[in-house]
Amino acid sequence: MKTYLKIVAAVLALMMLMTSLVACTGGEPEVTEETRRVTEWSLNVNGKELFVGMDMPKDLGEPTAYFEAASCAIQGLDKDYTYGSILVKTEDDGKSERIVGLTILDDGAATAVGVTIGDGRDKIVGAHGTPKSESETALIYAAGEGVIAKFLLRDGTVTSIAYTLGE
Repeated sequence: MKTYLKIVAAVLALMMLMTSLVACTGGEPEVTEETRRVTEWSLNVNGKELFVGMDMPKDLGEPTAYFEAASCAIQGLDKDYTYGSILVKTEDDGKSERIVGLTILDDGAATAVGVTIGDGRDKIVGAHGTPKSESETALIYAAGEGVIAKFLLRDGTVTSIAYTLGE
């Protein structure tokens, strides 16, 4: 039931986003590959749609856990924020803080199209289509320019879902 409510909340948030786009543009929003990607590969955190590559919103509320360390990749900090069932990884160079990874930690959260930890391979493929690459233990999707989505599997069941900058 908890997962169902989160899915309903995500759908309502998406509907509100689309309504605001219509109100601002005066007509139906154009659905481009970019808007489809953001919608399909975003995660809802405290009412905000987050996706890899965007600036970290300042108004997400208090995380349930937080960690930071000097970055090996940039001159600045790597930061990890946990919001319930979602881990948000960022890079902060002192000028801007950019999301570089989103991870679903447990079945308390789902992808925008309803896939969560514990689901089977068939549900992933049914929801997201044919993966870019696959093995017995992983399905990998191109989730936009430079972004990949990884679904790790054990015995055909999802054990991890992460969106990250590409490899």
